[in-house]
Amino acid sequence: MSEFRSRKDILNSLGDNVSNIFNESKNLAIKYGGVLRDIHLIYVILDKVKENSLELQASCEHIRKELEKQKTSNQVLSVPKETQVILNAAIDLAEKEGVKKAELRHLIESLKLNSDSGKKYVDKITPDS
Repeated sequence: MSEFRSRKDILNSLGDNVSNIFNESKNLAIKYGGVLRDIHLIYVILDKVKENSLELQASCEHIRKELEKQKTSNQVLSVPKETQVILNAAIDLAEKEGVKKAELRHLIESLKLNSDSGKKYVDKITPDS
């Protein structure tokens, strides 16, 4: 992996689709306690593609229930190192392909490589982009 990127560099290196997923994940994290974790990214991805699969719909519902159980009153967003690693790795994957911005396929692959929850939940997703 290349050097750790600043927040601004990460945001500038995300494609539109991944940027939207990131923003929705931030909102979800704030709703459920402020810490943006891999599971928030996974939930938003599953929510976008779940119509294609009963299994993905069930996974999405399972994650939502888990988030409800873990909900805290904290409303201040933080992005832990583990989540930064996932985003940085997605950008690295894009750069290895010669692509300027990380797309959904890069984020999914990064989740599979860098997140136990990613291995569990996004393994069956094949992104179009």
